[in-house]
Amino acid sequence: MIDTPEKLVSTIRLQFRFLKSAGADLGFESNRDYQRFRNTILGASRDYQVIAALVKRYPKLDTKSIWGLERDLLKNAQVNAK
Repeated sequence: MIDTPEKLVSTIRLQFRFLKSAGADLGFESNRDYQRFRNTILGASRDYQVIAALVKRYPKLDTKSIWGLERDLLKNAQVNAK
């Protein structure tokens, strides 16, 4: 279970080595998108698009403890966006 920003960063760095590589792999390639990605990963902000992409990649991500968001909110937002 990934339940802290530190565990999330460690998991991503183990898989990708650099946060920049992880951001590009998840579709956050521009400088602005990468900043959104990085700040969300570190727990400094809450970007719902980034969190939704992370939940798809890491199903055991505890969004409640990291960002204070219920997973159901993200599922509802994804369904309504289609």
